Amino acid sequence: MRKHMMLSFILIMSICFAKNAILAAEKPEILVQMGHSSSVNSVAFSPDGKYIVSGSEDKAIKLWDIPTGLEQWDLRLKPNEKKALKIKSGSST
Repeated sequence: MRKHMMLSFILIMSICFAKNAILAAEKPEILVQMGHSSSVNSVAFSPDGKYIVSGSEDKAIKLWDIPTGLEQWDLRLKPNEKKALKIKSGSST
């Protein structure tokens, strides 16, 4: 299950990056994407389809902008801390 989620996440991000690379072919840009340092164990899409939130064994929760493929923010948890995320439709936060 984790492997399937991780592969799905990688596929989605690859499609986003490929789309952006085609659109930006006129102006080359170097983008170093670090991502998670451990396996991704949860992924959620925002209701408007503009963002992906990913959680990982590296204790990081990241928000990704789908159109650009860029990381918007990174929340680091303490070693024994666990959090759950829920994306609500119509939420401003």
